[in-house]
Amino acid sequence: MAFVLNKTLGPIVSRRLLQRVITTTTARQQQLRFRSRLPYNTVVLFVPQQEAWVVERMGKFFKTLNPGLNILLPVLDSIRYVQSLKEIAIEIPSQTAISKDNVTLTIDGVLYLKVYDAYLASYGVEDAEFAVTQLAQTTMRSEIGKIALDTLFRERESLN
Repeated sequence: MAFVLNKTLGPIVSRRLLQRVITTTTARQQQLRFRSRLPYNTVVLFVPQQEAWVVERMGKFFKTLNPGLNILLPVLDSIRYVQSLKEIAIEIPSQTAISKDNVTLTIDGVLYLKVYDAYLASYGVEDAEFAVTQLAQTTMRSEIGKIALDTLFRERESLN
């Protein structure tokens, strides 16, 4: 929430701070991008718990706003990204892998993802969720390739 400073009404609460623009990258995953819709006279901001807002000043990274009370300069600063700091589960689609003894297997999985650094999640890679999913798929295939099928069935829990 933000407080809008108005000479006649005093501080009033702004109704909409951010507008979500949903871009579909594939049929299964949707990437949320946020665009700042702050009024020009918004100065005091309240960042919700478990979120981090990335602020740019005149088009260049300025700082990351942590949960709680924050102050911005309306004309110079803009909120570029909003990162959720909650843990999310991403389904890894089924894929084929070849074990050490040349047996073809079909595997799938679930990846748990949590953002610790909002700056790196925003600027480090174009689509962080997609990059982590691709890394998990590659790692699953390479680890299955190192293990024989019998060992894989016996030590199934060790793959987690």
